[in-house]
Parts: sequence; structure tokens; C-alpha cells
Amino acid sequence: MADLPNPGSGLDGVRLAGGAWILVHNDTTEGRSSLAVSLSDDEGRTWPVIRHLERGGEGSFHYPAVIQGADGTIHAVYSYFVPGGKSMKHAAFDEAWIRAGDGR
Repeated sequence: MADLPNPGSGLDGVRLAGGAWILVHNDTTEGRSSLAVSLSDDEGRTWPVIRHLERGGEGSFHYPAVIQGADGTIHAVYSYFVPGGKSMKHAAFDEAWIRAGDGR
């Protein structure tokens, strides 16, 4: 697998119905203030597509889990720690959303 920045935190990945692989992970070398979804079309050798679920700020994001539903929707859940509390978050998206990348 290609080198991906990670602060030694948990991650989760799955092969999508169309054959691509996704990985939900903290994409920093320190801290957990960023949570990304990366996409590979070559079984994890490279991860050229990245889209962020969370980025920056005072939050901390941990222990993601990801699945793809029968309808193709991708579901990610993760712990979300912010000043004043902590909770779990759920994000639902599709492969096209990932492929659009950040800022589009």
C-alpha cells in the first residue's frame, strides 16, 4: 500500500461494488483534526483521490468505520470530539462525491 500520512490512529477501508477501494483515515502526521476519504483504483497501490469529511478547527475525529449499502450509498461513522462535548457523526455520500475531490 502507498504511504499515507497518519498519526498512528484507526482507519477503515472497503472495496466498493464498482471495484475501487476507499479508506477513511486521519491524513495528518500529528493530531486528529482532519478526517479524509481516499480512493484507489489500483487495489491500494496509490490513493490519488482525496475528499475530506472534516478538516481543521478545534475538533478531533477518531475511529472511523465505513460500509457501502445495497443502493451504493457509502456510510461512514466516526467519533467527534469538540470543545464542550463529544458524540458520533454519520456521513452518507457516493463515489462521485469522493471523485469530485475537495473544493469542487
